[in-house]
Amino acid sequence: MQKFKSEDEFRRAPPVHFRTTTGRLFRQGLVDGQVVQFKPGVGRDALSMLLSPTLCLAHQLFPHSAAVSTTQKAENANFTLPLETGAAWRVNGRPGAHRVLFLNAGLTETQIIAPNRNSIFGRVSEARLQASLDALSGGTAAAVRRFSGPIELSAASHAFLRNAFLDILEESREILPLNSGQGTYLEHSIADILAQGLLSAGDMRPRLPLVGRDPYALYRKVIAYLEQAGDRPVCLSELCSAAGVSAPTLTRAFREVVGVSPMKFERLRRLAQARNDLLRDPDPRSVVKRSALRHGFRELGRFSALYKASYGGLPSQARGPSG
Repeated sequence: MQKFKSEDEFRRAPPVHFRTTTGRLFRQGLVDGQVVQFKPGVGRDALSMLLSPTLCLAHQLFPHSAAVSTTQKAENANFTLPLETGAAWRVNGRPGAHRVLFLNAGLTETQIIAPNRNSIFGRVSEARLQASLDALSGGTAAAVRRFSGPIELSAASHAFLRNAFLDILEESREILPLNSGQGTYLEHSIADILAQGLLSAGDMRPRLPLVGRDPYALYRKVIAYLEQAGDRPVCLSELCSAAGVSAPTLTRAFREVVGVSPMKFERLRRLAQARNDLLRDPDPRSVVKRSALRHGFRELGRFSALYKASYGGLPSQARGPSG
């Protein structure tokens, strides 16, 4: 399988197929978003990905409990298929715990919280998915955006999607290098497979868009405020003022979207930023204190304890670029 070498290779028009890790994907800025880890899991971080400007398909193994947010273009249809059907997932605040497909269309972010991730995820353009739905349904399918959210699948539908997507990943590896014509074929194939899964789902009732005081909307207001606040710690009253709601309302919203309180998430978010500093430095031991202070952790013992609880080791043991 082709390995990722440069950002130019990653972003060029013909699809590329490469192996990497979830952590490296975010640290190198190849995906716009953030991983906020809650606690370590057992297993390896591995990602097999097929990618071009018009499509994405990936098999992800990420054993850690975390909230992962990625920005996306509103004109794309993004999907996530958990492969461990018993795990409890939340995508943009909406839960799914059994055989479920999460579909996000018309949104600019996907926010996933899960105890671990053995999943297939990807994207195609909304227009391409709509064309596949129309063709496969004889023109009777509703608009893609009306179905955004968790969609319960039968065992047969879940198995079909899993096997068909894994087959595409395997086949694309065998025909490297891919050209633009093959890229178009792959985009259509991914859209057709996704459309077949949607049309065979037992529950395809339209879902209303998220508006107003929805938990996810409140979460997004707080995240926007935290991004403006930068590295400094903030208090709960600040977050409530930013969201325009009471502390109990904001706490309920955060627990529904990411599974923890707003203040715990704010602390874990700063911890993730400090970890990124350590992973970028060839000798993380030399920057532990500076990184902790930069991100608002004034007591190094407390910082080390929080870090170990989330990442399973001491800050000085983080593996930098040469590790």
